[in-house]
Amino acid sequence: MKQVSTNRKPSSLKDDIRVYLRLLRLLNQYNRGWMVILLGAFMDGALPFVAIWLSAMLLDALYAGRPAAEMMAWALAGAA
Repeated sequence: MKQVSTNRKPSSLKDDIRVYLRLLRLLNQYNRGWMVILLGAFMDGALPFVAIWLSAMLLDALYAGRPAAEMMAWALAGAA
């Protein structure tokens, strides 16, 4: 059985960047639509936080007694 060395030195930032750039080149060769998929995954993860932030802005406007038009704008932005 082959022995695996565990005495590896940590990789440098330059090596990590080189590996990630190679990964991006390989992804681009394999599937040119990977960026659209990545953007969709990012949006799926970020949308719940956007809804929470918009709700907080609406509550802040309500608590501060701001005009109804501003509160309506925050409500419509959250409903979209």
